[in-house]
Amino acid sequence: MITAQDVWSALDSLARERGLTPSGLARAAGLDATAFNPSRRGTDDGRARWLSLGSLLRALAVLDTPLSTFAAGLEKRPFAPQGLSMRWSRW
Repeated sequence: MITAQDVWSALDSLARERGLTPSGLARAAGLDATAFNPSRRGTDDGRARWLSLGSLLRALAVLDTPLSTFAAGLEKRPFAPQGLSMRWSRW
């Protein structure tokens, strides 16, 4: 099962590979600079907050990563099969 934390970690990894911080990625995606900050990834009662699909798609456009590629990386992450690219295996 893919968790909200998996999605956030994958997005952070891709952003770092391109030299972006969470704030930099949010700004580049046309969002509020705090939209992807770690402090906003959970609710006041401790539950994980999922990204909206719109925000995710905007971020992936900045990162030049198709949603299908991003999703495939998330699905493969828990299993880390042999031959998986370094990019995906670092998540």
